[in-house]
Amino acid sequence: MISLFHRLRRHSVLTALQLMLIALLVSASLALGYYVHDTLERLQQGLPAELLRQTNDLLVVVEALQRLGQAAEQALLEPDDPVHRQRLLADNQDLLDRLKALRTSYMFDNLAGASALHALVNPAAEDIQRWLHHGLPGSAADSPAVLRLVNTRARDVYARTRELSLRAHRSAIGLLEQEVSRLQRFRASLPWLQLFLFGLTLVVVGLFVSQRRGEARLAALREQLADAVESIPEGFILTDAEDRVVMCNTQYRRLYPELGALARPGVPYEQLLRHYLAHAPVLGSEGREEETIAARLARHRNPGPPSELELRDGRRIRVNEQRTRNGGIVGIHADISDLRQVQERLQHLATHDALTGLPNRAYCLERLEQALARARRHGSRFAVLFLDLDRFKLVNDTLGHHAGDELLQQVAARLQQQLRGEDTLARLGGDEFMIILEDQPPESSAVTFCQRLIQALGEPFRVTGQEVIVTSSIGIAYHPEHGSDVHSLMRHADAASYQAKAQGPNQFQVYNGASGALQLQRLRLEQDLRLALERNELRLHYQPRYSVDGVRMTGVEALLRWHHPQLGLLGPATFLELAEESGLIVAIGTWVLAQALRDYSQWRSRGLAPPRLALNLSVRQLGQTQLPAQFQQTLERYAVSADSLELELNEISQLEPPQPAFQVLQQLAAAGMHLSLDDFGTGYSSLRLLQCLPLESVKIDRAFIGQLDGPGNGRAIVGALLDLGRAMKLRMVAEGVETAAQLRWLGEQGCSEVQGNLLCPPLPAAELEVRLGGPPPRQVRAELLLR
Repeated sequence: MISLFHRLRRHSVLTALQLMLIALLVSASLALGYYVHDTLERLQQGLPAELLRQTNDLLVVVEALQRLGQAAEQALLEPDDPVHRQRLLADNQDLLDRLKALRTSYMFDNLAGASALHALVNPAAEDIQRWLHHGLPGSAADSPAVLRLVNTRARDVYARTRELSLRAHRSAIGLLEQEVSRLQRFRASLPWLQLFLFGLTLVVVGLFVSQRRGEARLAALREQLADAVESIPEGFILTDAEDRVVMCNTQYRRLYPELGALARPGVPYEQLLRHYLAHAPVLGSEGREEETIAARLARHRNPGPPSELELRDGRRIRVNEQRTRNGGIVGIHADISDLRQVQERLQHLATHDALTGLPNRAYCLERLEQALARARRHGSRFAVLFLDLDRFKLVNDTLGHHAGDELLQQVAARLQQQLRGEDTLARLGGDEFMIILEDQPPESSAVTFCQRLIQALGEPFRVTGQEVIVTSSIGIAYHPEHGSDVHSLMRHADAASYQAKAQGPNQFQVYNGASGALQLQRLRLEQDLRLALERNELRLHYQPRYSVDGVRMTGVEALLRWHHPQLGLLGPATFLELAEESGLIVAIGTWVLAQALRDYSQWRSRGLAPPRLALNLSVRQLGQTQLPAQFQQTLERYAVSADSLELELNEISQLEPPQPAFQVLQQLAAAGMHLSLDDFGTGYSSLRLLQCLPLESVKIDRAFIGQLDGPGNGRAIVGALLDLGRAMKLRMVAEGVETAAQLRWLGEQGCSEVQGNLLCPPLPAAELEVRLGGPPPRQVRAELLLR
């Protein structure tokens, strides 16, 4: 890449040289043509004349030499005549002039014999000149001896030069012929030479055009390269072998805005580094500035694996530098702040629960392993707590899963507030939480902690604008008493939580041998319950409901029983909660509806049917939108009117309108079925239900009825409930009536109806049919009691 940029810098020089070469070739071709043309013109016009002139000059010189001899001889004949002497001097001067003119001709040296002639005549002419002007030693210039000597010398030179001049003349003729022939041959080859120069010019022009096209492609490539570098989402910087900046893109300047206009080609990289560290030092650059710069330069000049820079503004920059073939360095600088956050988020999600943000099961197991290692190393003791929310599924079924998720988040936040810094809280799944309490020497500390948790969770939660009461069950297992490995501690803590749940809401239990047995028994019971429907082990017992005087039967309530093959007849308290948690209550409710309507239809066919048939309805059943259609179809199958059914609602103290369960209830009531509120007074929000549900009657919980004979405030509470029911024009039913005193007091307070073992215990369908055909079971005794 760097060599490409060097070529870009040199292309202008190469272009200039090419233009100069083209101009030189064109000029040479033109000059050669002009030279040949001029030479031919000169040869054709001037060379023959010049040669002839030169040869003629030679002959004239010879003639002048002859005249000089004749003039000297004439002067000897008449020595006293000054005219002859002047003529002699004039002829000698003419000879000298002609020799001088002949010497300056450019063709003289090329004539054969011309040089020899000149060498012979010129000294003689100079001697004669000297003799005529100065004479001879002992003789005057005009003495006969001088004249005889001049005559003799002139005649002698003349005789010798005549032959030379003729030979020079013949040489000139031959030279002229040779020159003409040579020029003719040159003229014949001139078109080929010009064609060669023209072709060479075309080649150079072609090379120039190709070079210009290459430059255009190179310019386009340069623009594409610049666009490509600019389109790189990361910061790009290229330095040459001298560690000077060749180029960098806009993204690089955005990553390091402190550099400003300094990030430009030609600037030393060290200058960039010094400027940036001076204005925005990176983390880890504390200390001596020179040491930091030296370390950064060493890393830059010796590229290795990608490194990261953490800037003061919180950004993280990954730097990947590689050395090029010509010694430069190309660097890619990427802002990985978002990527790092995503990686950290993914790492967090891998080890934490997405809903509550607490450690998940895998991370909790890892923390438990670490706690075990510390405990073994230091000989310490710690506790593992399993916390399970009671009947959490009711919230999902009635308020919706979004409300359940919100409740879990609030529960997690409250639990987190009770922990110390070294403790661990994790969500294992669903409504199950695990807590690791490290350094727990006394057992009372974990117990106290459980009490705080139960108290914290006992405060109402606000979920989707409604108040919800949550109870919990907590199991405790200690290391090393209850296990020395992760799985043993978790299993025993889980077993203890089941034992706590069996004791009732808001209970905690430390693991013992019975905890494991209870958990195993619960698992087996759940398995048996799943097969109970297939094996036809479920039964229905019916308990009548009477007017308060015990004379008139107002209805019967269907009560579920389970005839277990090993455990015998089990009441709903033994398995109903398990059915709720496992979801089997829906299938069981369907069976109860069909069986109860079948029995009721048979009683009615015999003319023994009571006014109403009461069925308990689970909140899990209300979560099914198809429930009204199911009821309607079953009623039609057994030809029972909807007015004969009374649905008793329980376990819905956490409900508030508008919810899908209330819409189902509204549809059931609109179909003609009667609604009754069971276990009134035990739920936190039961009073609200009196306003939001289309209720006709309310059943006071047996817990309050049982307190009527005691010294407490039982009568005050029941009396207040009866007053409330009358004020709202509701039929008040007291269930669990066991004594005559209770029956008498309820009659005095104006209770509408009663139900309990005092009047009639729950009976199978066949036994109840006998009672339906006979007198009221307690009529006589009731009359006696009321008198």
